[in-house]
Amino acid sequence: MQEGVRDFLFQIWADVLAMTAVKHGPQGEQTKAMKRAAADLIWSASAKVSREERAEVIRRLPPLLKTLRDGMASAGVSPDKQDEHIQTLNNSLAF
Repeated sequence: MQEGVRDFLFQIWADVLAMTAVKHGPQGEQTKAMKRAAADLIWSASAKVSREERAEVIRRLPPLLKTLRDGMASAGVSPDKQDEHIQTLNNSLAF
């Protein structure tokens, strides 16, 4: 997994998941959505060999990035920092 994605998951998204679980409960829909976003990000960052897989990543990326932004916003991450993290992820996911 790319370093930028790994760093984001461990440094930022872990906090988002923890705060979401506190606000909405560990089995709350919001918490489940944030866990799915993490899984989707990991899937997106894994190697894609076929054109179809790469097209699927491109198709799924905008809603994923919106979910990541929403999660960061709910955890109190400033818009400037959100932009910084999203740019790092975009650079990591470029293929």
